[in-house]
Amino acid sequence: MDIMTLAAKLTLNTSEFDANLSSSEKEMKGMTSGSVAWGNIISRAVTKAAKATVGFGKDIVQVGMDFDSAMSQVKALGQLENDDFIKVRKRAMELGESTKFTAAQVAEAFSYMALAGWDTDEMLAGIDGVLNLAAASGEDLGRTSDIVTDAITAMGLTAKDSSHFVDVLAQASANSNTTVAQMGEAFKYLATTGGVLDYSIEDVATTLGLLANNGIKASQAGTSMRQILNTLI
Repeated sequence: MDIMTLAAKLTLNTSEFDANLSSSEKEMKGMTSGSVAWGNIISRAVTKAAKATVGFGKDIVQVGMDFDSAMSQVKALGQLENDDFIKVRKRAMELGESTKFTAAQVAEAFSYMALAGWDTDEMLAGIDGVLNLAAASGEDLGRTSDIVTDAITAMGLTAKDSSHFVDVLAQASANSNTTVAQMGEAFKYLATTGGVLDYSIEDVATTLGLLANNGIKASQAGTSMRQILNTLI
């Protein structure tokens, strides 16, 4: 078979294929409202819904596992007895339902408190202030809890001072050119020296706020003030 004959046959076959395809498309359009088309639509919908349900179920299981894991850490760090553990767990679940934070995030905040040596009553009393500070500042809840517990310890204060410290930190960050995270970073370097010299939280926060207004923030502010105080000593 020569090239010209082959080309003619291919052209004829292609024309027949196109004609058959066009006929099939017309038939399928006529069946759009029929049972086959609806069956396909329903089948796809059911499959999609089933996949979504499975995915949702996995998400619920994962959230539960994250919460249990975080609470196990709280129990270990705080060496909580069963009754105390139940109280803290219940509070974490309540806050997970009534605030913007999940129960697992609240449990993470509790873990930083436990790490700082806070007992059950101190954790339960201090969590609301930490939650409010995190919500108002937009900071991560666990990070906020870490900032509060570290700074209070370094300043030589106790858990009962947490509510006051949170209020001062919120006011300082709201009224100066800095954030809660930057204030926390500055406190990390300055708090111990400030505590030894018996400076108040207000003194330190005001100083850091004034420095921030002049472009000196976070670790730079903390180390600068620490050097100045050490030199004066």
